[in-house]
Amino acid sequence: MFLIFTISLFLVFGLSEAKKGPCFNFNGNDYLKYRLENVDIAHNVWYKLTFKTEQENGLLLYAEGSHDYEAIFLRGGKLHYFLFNPSSHGVGGTFGGQFKSDAKVNNETWITVEVFRNREPKLMQNDPLIGMVLTSEDGEKEKHIEYGARHDVQIVLPIYIAGTNKDLGAGGQKFVGQIKDMREKLSGAVFNEPTWNSGALRCLDIRPAQ
Repeated sequence: MFLIFTISLFLVFGLSEAKKGPCFNFNGNDYLKYRLENVDIAHNVWYKLTFKTEQENGLLLYAEGSHDYEAIFLRGGKLHYFLFNPSSHGVGGTFGGQFKSDAKVNNETWITVEVFRNREPKLMQNDPLIGMVLTSEDGEKEKHIEYGARHDVQIVLPIYIAGTNKDLGAGGQKFVGQIKDMREKLSGAVFNEPTWNSGALRCLDIRPAQ
């Protein structure tokens, strides 16, 4: 019985992972917005996407709530995940998280990043995980993980990819490069057709001459 259950789980997650999402080209002026069905990102989430760029700065993913927000972005060629979660008493501190890659990743090779917030670990630890894991084309992994729940996080759809219509200051610079295979792994949702596309083309499409 246990073996059948294990095989069933493998098939479910294996098939979900095998269903690749689309690839988009971004030129620094376009972005995508997603309102995924049956996906709740309020308290916990597990994003995964693959990107390639030569640019040092750019926003890959952004979502927010009334007070909280989270972002995956490039700054100085290094990848960052930032969760802003103000303290309940509002005295200057946050109970979020900030993670930065050790190496620069703007090297025009495919990099896969997984970012998670309040995801339950597979091992025996009691506390959920927050952090990010990067995997390069050659399979090298770089992990930045902390244990401990981030309480009272309230983040809602939509999810923005490669930019946003909001003014985020210098940290909100739109992404230039390619992003593909975007998904939310806890729900198994794949980012297929966006709710809004400001002009990004599929990777196989060719932009007309300007």
